[in-house]
Amino acid sequence: MSRLKNKTIIITGACGDVGQALTALCYSHGANLVLADINQTALDFAEQKYDSSRVQVIKVDVSQESENIAMVDCAIKHFGKIDGFVANAAIPGKMSAIEDMNLEDFTSVLNVNLVGVWLGIKSVAKEIKKQGGSIVITSSVGGITGAPFVSNYVASKHGVVGLMRSLSLEMGDNNVRVNCVCPTGIEGRMINDIAAQLGEEIKIGAVSRQSIKRLAKPKDVAQMMVFLLSDESQLCTGGCYNVDGGYST
Repeated sequence: MSRLKNKTIIITGACGDVGQALTALCYSHGANLVLADINQTALDFAEQKYDSSRVQVIKVDVSQESENIAMVDCAIKHFGKIDGFVANAAIPGKMSAIEDMNLEDFTSVLNVNLVGVWLGIKSVAKEIKKQGGSIVITSSVGGITGAPFVSNYVASKHGVVGLMRSLSLEMGDNNVRVNCVCPTGIEGRMINDIAAQLGEEIKIGAVSRQSIKRLAKPKDVAQMMVFLLSDESQLCTGGCYNVDGGYST
Protein backbone atom coordinates (compact mmCIF):
# COMPACT_ATOMS: atom_id res chain seq x y z
CA MET A 1 0.00 0.00 0.00
CA SER A 2 1.30 3.48 -0.89
CA ARG A 3 -0.86 5.88 1.07
CA LEU A 4 1.81 8.62 0.92
CA LYS A 5 3.31 7.96 -2.51
CA ASN A 6 5.16 11.00 -3.91
CA LYS A 7 4.36 13.11 -0.84
CA THR A 8 7.22 15.02 0.80
CA ILE A 9 7.01 15.02 4.58
CA ILE A 10 9.23 16.72 7.16
CA ILE A 11 9.45 15.08 10.59
CA THR A 12 11.05 16.84 13.56
CA GLY A 13 12.19 14.76 16.51
CA ALA A 14 12.67 12.10 13.85
CA CYS A 15 15.14 10.05 15.90
CA GLY A 16 12.95 9.67 18.97
CA ASP A 17 10.76 6.64 19.55
CA VAL A 18 7.68 7.99 17.75
CA GLY A 19 9.83 9.69 15.10
CA GLN A 20 11.56 6.44 14.20
CA ALA A 21 8.28 4.52 14.01
CA LEU A 22 6.73 7.26 11.88
CA THR A 23 9.75 7.40 9.57
CA ALA A 24 9.54 3.66 8.92
CA LEU A 25 5.80 3.79 8.23
CA CYS A 26 5.96 6.86 5.98
CA TYR A 27 8.84 5.33 4.04
CA SER A 28 6.93 2.07 3.58
CA HIS A 29 3.96 4.05 2.26
CA GLY A 30 6.04 5.76 -0.43
CA ALA A 31 6.83 9.17 1.07
CA ASN A 32 9.93 11.26 0.50
CA LEU A 33 11.23 12.37 3.89
CA VAL A 34 13.29 15.06 5.55
CA LEU A 35 14.31 13.83 8.99
CA ALA A 36 15.18 16.58 11.45
CA ASP A 37 16.62 15.99 14.90
CA ILE A 38 19.16 17.52 17.26
CA ASN A 39 21.00 14.18 17.65
CA GLN A 40 23.58 13.99 14.85
CA THR A 41 24.69 10.45 15.73
CA ALA A 42 21.14 9.15 15.42
CA LEU A 43 20.69 11.06 12.16
CA ASP A 44 23.84 9.45 10.77
CA PHE A 45 22.39 6.03 11.58
CA ALA A 46 19.08 6.90 9.88
CA GLU A 47 20.92 8.20 6.83
CA GLN A 48 22.63 4.81 6.43
CA LYS A 49 19.35 2.93 6.85
CA TYR A 50 17.31 4.57 4.08
CA ASP A 51 17.68 5.29 0.36
CA SER A 52 19.16 8.79 -0.01
CA SER A 53 17.01 9.43 -3.09
CA ARG A 54 13.98 9.44 -0.78
CA VAL A 55 15.35 10.42 2.63
CA GLN A 56 17.42 13.43 3.64
CA VAL A 57 18.60 14.19 7.18
CA ILE A 58 19.42 17.51 8.80
CA LYS A 59 20.45 18.49 12.32
CA VAL A 60 17.92 20.97 13.71
CA ASP A 61 17.40 22.70 17.03
CA VAL A 62 13.71 23.50 16.62
CA SER A 63 13.94 26.45 19.01
CA GLN A 64 16.17 28.28 16.50
CA GLU A 65 14.40 30.00 13.60
CA SER A 66 17.38 29.83 11.23
CA GLU A 67 17.58 26.05 11.64
CA ASN A 68 13.87 25.63 10.88
CA ILE A 69 14.34 27.67 7.72
CA ALA A 70 17.31 25.48 6.72
CA MET A 71 15.12 22.41 7.24
CA VAL A 72 12.50 23.74 4.84
CA ASP A 73 15.19 24.72 2.32
CA CYS A 74 16.51 21.15 2.46
CA ALA A 75 13.08 19.76 1.57
CA ILE A 76 12.61 22.13 -1.35
CA LYS A 77 16.14 21.60 -2.66
CA HIS A 78 15.84 17.81 -2.74
CA PHE A 79 12.14 17.20 -3.36
CA GLY A 80 10.69 20.46 -4.71
CA LYS A 81 7.63 20.68 -2.46
CA ILE A 82 6.25 19.99 1.01
CA ASP A 83 3.02 18.04 1.51
CA GLY A 84 3.26 17.24 5.20
CA PHE A 85 4.92 18.53 8.34
CA VAL A 86 5.04 16.63 11.63
CA ALA A 87 6.02 18.81 14.58
CA ASN A 88 7.12 15.99 16.86
CA ALA A 89 10.23 17.29 18.66
CA ALA A 90 9.69 17.68 22.41
CA ILE A 91 11.41 17.37 25.77
CA PRO A 92 9.95 16.45 29.18
CA GLY A 93 12.05 18.97 31.09
CA LYS A 94 12.69 19.12 34.82
CA MET A 95 9.66 18.17 36.90
CA SER A 96 8.81 19.52 40.32
CA ALA A 97 6.25 21.37 42.41
CA ILE A 98 5.78 24.87 41.03
CA GLU A 99 7.46 26.52 44.03
CA ASP A 100 10.60 24.50 43.31
CA MET A 101 10.58 25.11 39.55
CA ASN A 102 12.76 27.97 38.35
CA LEU A 103 12.14 30.13 35.30
CA GLU A 104 14.66 28.24 33.18
CA ASP A 105 12.94 24.93 34.02
CA PHE A 106 9.72 26.42 32.64
CA THR A 107 10.92 28.38 29.62
CA SER A 108 13.33 25.72 28.34
CA VAL A 109 10.41 23.32 27.85
CA LEU A 110 8.22 25.95 26.19
CA ASN A 111 11.08 26.96 23.87
CA VAL A 112 11.20 23.46 22.38
CA ASN A 113 7.66 22.14 22.80
CA LEU A 114 5.69 25.28 21.91
CA VAL A 115 7.94 27.91 20.35
CA GLY A 116 9.68 25.19 18.35
CA VAL A 117 6.36 24.02 16.94
CA TRP A 118 5.36 27.59 16.08
CA LEU A 119 8.70 28.23 14.36
CA GLY A 120 8.45 25.01 12.37
CA ILE A 121 4.96 25.77 11.10
CA LYS A 122 5.89 29.40 10.41
CA SER A 123 8.84 28.22 8.33
CA VAL A 124 6.90 25.61 6.37
CA ALA A 125 3.68 27.60 5.87
CA LYS A 126 4.48 29.35 2.57
CA GLU A 127 5.53 26.13 0.85
CA ILE A 128 2.78 23.86 2.14
CA LYS A 129 0.12 26.40 1.16
CA LYS A 130 1.16 26.15 -2.49
CA GLN A 131 -0.57 22.81 -3.02
CA GLY A 132 -2.22 22.12 0.33
CA GLY A 133 -1.28 19.41 2.77
CA SER A 134 -1.31 18.27 6.36
CA ILE A 135 0.37 19.53 9.53
CA VAL A 136 0.41 17.14 12.48
CA ILE A 137 1.49 18.27 15.95
CA THR A 138 2.41 15.84 18.70
CA SER A 139 0.60 17.00 21.81
CA SER A 140 -0.24 14.66 24.71
CA VAL A 141 -3.00 13.65 27.07
CA GLY A 142 -1.22 16.36 29.07
CA GLY A 143 -2.46 18.80 26.42
CA ILE A 144 -6.11 18.09 27.19
CA THR A 145 -5.97 17.18 30.89
CA GLY A 146 -3.89 18.25 33.88
CA ALA A 147 -1.15 16.48 35.81
CA PRO A 148 0.79 17.44 38.96
CA PHE A 149 4.48 18.41 39.00
CA VAL A 150 4.71 18.91 35.24
CA SER A 151 3.26 22.40 34.84
CA ASN A 152 5.94 23.27 32.28
CA TYR A 153 5.25 20.24 30.08
CA VAL A 154 1.46 20.43 30.43
CA ALA A 155 1.45 24.16 29.62
CA SER A 156 3.50 23.50 26.48
CA LYS A 157 1.20 20.71 25.31
CA HIS A 158 -1.96 22.73 25.99
CA GLY A 159 -0.28 25.54 24.06
CA VAL A 160 0.15 23.51 20.89
CA VAL A 161 -3.52 22.51 21.02
CA GLY A 162 -4.46 26.19 21.01
CA LEU A 163 -1.98 26.85 18.23
CA MET A 164 -3.48 24.00 16.19
CA ARG A 165 -7.01 25.29 16.61
CA SER A 166 -6.05 28.78 15.52
CA LEU A 167 -4.01 27.62 12.51
CA SER A 168 -6.65 25.13 11.35
CA LEU A 169 -8.94 28.14 10.85
CA GLU A 170 -6.21 30.31 9.40
CA MET A 171 -4.88 27.82 6.86
CA GLY A 172 -8.02 26.01 5.77
CA ASP A 173 -8.61 28.29 2.78
CA ASN A 174 -5.27 27.03 1.44
CA ASN A 175 -6.39 23.40 1.86
CA VAL A 176 -3.95 22.87 4.73
CA ARG A 177 -5.20 20.63 7.51
CA VAL A 178 -3.82 21.09 11.04
CA ASN A 179 -4.38 18.51 13.78
CA CYS A 180 -2.91 17.27 17.06
CA VAL A 181 -2.25 13.72 18.15
CA CYS A 182 -2.57 13.28 21.92
CA PRO A 183 -0.96 10.06 23.16
CA THR A 184 -0.93 8.56 26.62
CA GLY A 185 2.47 7.57 27.99
CA ILE A 186 4.52 5.94 25.24
CA GLU A 187 6.91 3.07 25.76
CA GLY A 188 10.44 4.41 25.37
CA ARG A 189 12.83 7.13 26.38
CA MET A 190 10.49 9.94 27.43
CA ILE A 191 8.30 7.94 29.80
CA ASN A 192 11.48 6.49 31.30
CA ASP A 193 12.87 10.01 31.80
CA ILE A 194 9.64 11.04 33.51
CA ALA A 195 9.66 7.92 35.70
CA ALA A 196 13.27 8.62 36.69
CA GLN A 197 12.15 11.98 38.08
CA LEU A 198 8.72 11.14 39.49
CA GLY A 199 9.01 7.40 40.19
CA GLU A 200 8.00 4.24 38.34
CA GLU A 201 4.51 4.53 39.79
CA ILE A 202 3.84 7.28 37.23
CA LYS A 203 3.51 4.55 34.58
CA ILE A 204 1.11 2.56 36.73
CA GLY A 205 -0.94 5.66 37.49
CA ALA A 206 -1.34 6.58 33.83
CA VAL A 207 -2.39 3.09 32.76
CA SER A 208 -4.79 2.69 35.70
CA ARG A 209 -6.89 5.61 34.34
CA GLN A 210 -7.23 3.92 30.96
CA SER A 211 -9.87 1.44 29.85
CA ILE A 212 -7.25 -0.27 27.66
CA LYS A 213 -4.57 -0.84 30.23
CA ARG A 214 -1.21 -0.51 28.55
CA LEU A 215 1.18 2.21 27.51
CA ALA A 216 1.12 3.26 23.88
CA LYS A 217 3.64 1.77 21.51
CA PRO A 218 5.39 4.24 19.20
CA LYS A 219 3.71 2.55 16.22
CA ASP A 220 0.26 3.19 17.74
CA VAL A 221 0.95 6.91 17.52
CA ALA A 222 2.66 6.71 14.13
CA GLN A 223 -0.31 4.93 12.57
CA MET A 224 -2.62 7.77 13.58
CA MET A 225 -0.18 10.28 12.14
CA VAL A 226 -0.01 8.43 8.81
CA PHE A 227 -3.81 8.61 8.58
CA LEU A 228 -3.71 12.37 9.19
CA LEU A 229 -0.92 12.84 6.63
CA SER A 230 -2.74 10.80 4.00
CA ASP A 231 -5.55 11.80 1.65
CA GLU A 232 -7.87 9.64 3.75
CA SER A 233 -8.18 12.56 6.21
CA GLN A 234 -9.09 15.27 3.70
CA LEU A 235 -11.92 16.68 5.85
CA CYS A 236 -10.11 16.30 9.18
CA THR A 237 -8.80 19.54 10.63
CA GLY A 238 -8.81 21.32 13.97
CA GLY A 239 -8.96 18.06 15.92
CA CYS A 240 -7.26 16.34 18.83
CA TYR A 241 -6.86 12.68 17.93
CA ASN A 242 -6.40 10.77 21.17
CA VAL A 243 -4.23 7.65 21.22
CA ASP A 244 -4.68 7.16 24.93
CA GLY A 245 -6.53 3.93 25.71
CA GLY A 246 -9.43 5.96 27.10
CA TYR A 247 -7.30 8.05 29.51
CA SER A 248 -9.06 11.32 28.64
CA THR A 249 -12.60 9.92 28.58
